[in-house]
Amino acid sequence: MHRAPERVIMDYSKITINNYKELVKLPWFELRDDGRLKLKADSGAPPILDIHTHFGWSYFGGRVVPYDTLHADEAKQYYDYTSNPVNLDKDEHPLKSEADGLTMDIALIAMRCPPIARTQTAANMVEEMARFNTVASVILPIEIPVRSRHAYQIVTTCKKYENLIPFAGVHPWSRWKKMRLDWQISQGVMGLKYHPEFQFCPPDTKGAMDLFSMCRDAGLVIQAHSGSTGTEPGWMQKLSHPDRYRKAVEQFPDLNFVLAHTAIIHYKEAIAMAREYDNVYVDTSGQGVPVLKEIFDQIPKHKILYGSDWSFFPLGVPIARSMAALDGYPDAFKQDYFYRNACRLLGLDQAAFTQGRVVKQ
Repeated sequence: MHRAPERVIMDYSKITINNYKELVKLPWFELRDDGRLKLKADSGAPPILDIHTHFGWSYFGGRVVPYDTLHADEAKQYYDYTSNPVNLDKDEHPLKSEADGLTMDIALIAMRCPPIARTQTAANMVEEMARFNTVASVILPIEIPVRSRHAYQIVTTCKKYENLIPFAGVHPWSRWKKMRLDWQISQGVMGLKYHPEFQFCPPDTKGAMDLFSMCRDAGLVIQAHSGSTGTEPGWMQKLSHPDRYRKAVEQFPDLNFVLAHTAIIHYKEAIAMAREYDNVYVDTSGQGVPVLKEIFDQIPKHKILYGSDWSFFPLGVPIARSMAALDGYPDAFKQDYFYRNACRLLGLDQAAFTQGRVVKQ
């Protein structure tokens, strides 16, 4: 009997990628005539539902980000790969300069709009999505304690784009939590973004628990920043450790939590929680190939979601890492990972999604 040859799994870690455009050394990418990176038509990547993206920040004292503006140049990312190597196995960002700049932006966020944020528009995101087979993206606002327009701008902007899915943003300290959440629900949000570090509020405090209770009653999903890169100030790192979600996860077993980034450097704790609790999922944004494989092997397959964390990363980087990590896994899991698991979680029609449409079941 003729036996099919065994599949050879490539060791992509041996390929040196000196900058973003050198991702063309991998079998899934090519450059367009205008020099922009894109997925090949025969890359083997299925339609993508990106569960983790952001527009540029727009807050109290800063300039409003013109989200409908398409810039002549690509959006600028907080993690710069244009002149820095791309390491598939481990994310070396933020560099010290990037971490310092990000810390400064966070410190001054109520008084200014970071210049880089003005390129991180919906129009730029949609253009980039088209090059990377991304049918839809979940847009995550982050509401700060003082007056913020980020959630309002995101919700109203997403209504203009069929393939942009808004999540709500509400600060847990607000006395008008329910009013703000109810308005965003009326506008079609499918979940809530919670960010302990940027919101300066850990998830096991009363304001957060009250907010989670409202989300549970409304049938929303919680997209929860978890873990840290290790470069943040120590007091910020303590706010987002995955264990700080245990109280909410246990008190609201019928409320689904997505631990974003699989908790970055605390990924082992996030893996343990996803294995322990039925209502804990993970997204993989920011993780390198070895950790991705550990996630794929240890967490129930239906709980693993693809996320890019655009506008920190350009879309090619997380897709490259994901495709490299998926080498050798069944094609069915690739479909689950890139879109079917997220469709199930958000209640979207999978057949319509494969045809490029975002339709609630």
